[in-house]
Formats: sequence, structure tokens, C-alpha cells
Amino acid sequence: MERTTRGIRNNNPGNIRKGATFDGQLPLNEQTDKSFIRFKSMEYGLRAMFRLIDYYGRKYGINTIEGIISRWAPPSDGNNTEAYIKTVCNLAHFDRNLKIIQGMNSADFKTLVKAMCWVESQYLPSDEMLDDAYNMAFCFKS
Repeated sequence: MERTTRGIRNNNPGNIRKGATFDGQLPLNEQTDKSFIRFKSMEYGLRAMFRLIDYYGRKYGINTIEGIISRWAPPSDGNNTEAYIKTVCNLAHFDRNLKIIQGMNSADFKTLVKAMCWVESQYLPSDEMLDDAYNMAFCFKS
């Protein structure tokens, strides 16, 4: 029997915790994971990642890889945040101090999310899926 990660089972490749509300969340009676949101499709889980990272920049001024991941997966939650930052930077070929929110092009944003999906869920979304989720997040028509 093939085992899948929690993020894949929940269509939540970023392992976003319950608390916020996002488009595409399953109804409350289908939220069977005690800690993490379940989405109706992987695209909605990816969309939520884009929206949450964008929110970090707009609300808190968090605009570097290091800052985003430090908030996303803080050591206080038992994460090895430093290893997470290094892995994402290696996968994405980014410097930890790369500014993400202001002036970031969509290709770099998608690369960041793809690398975070790998760390969180050992999942690599296709470029088409990332494009669809990005467009859903920011209301662009393809």
C-alpha cells in the first residue's frame, strides 16, 4: 500500500493550519484532520499558500524567504526552521534574503511555493497546476 503525506491527503501541500478561512476549504463536517485544513482540490490548497504568503507581506512586512519560512514553520512549533530555509533556498536557487512580495514576478513566486510544497509534503505540483492556483489567487484570467 502506497503511503501519502498528510498534505497530499488533505489537498493542502503547505500544511496550512486551521484558523483562517480560504476559498475551496471543505465544509466543516468534512474537516476530519484535527490540525490542518482540508481543501476540495490541490489547486485550492496551492491558492491558499499564495494568498497566505502574500498576506505576510502586506500585513506584517515579511518579504524575504527567511522571514516567510520563519513565520510559516516557526521553531516554536517544533520545526527545524533553519533546515527548511536552506532546503527551499537550495531547491529554488534563491538567496535566503531574496525579497519576495514587493516586485516579485510570478515565476519566482511559483518557484518558492513549489519548493515549500516539497519540504512540507514531498509533493511537486506541475507548472500548469501552479499557474492555475496563482491565477485563482490573484484573479488573473488565463
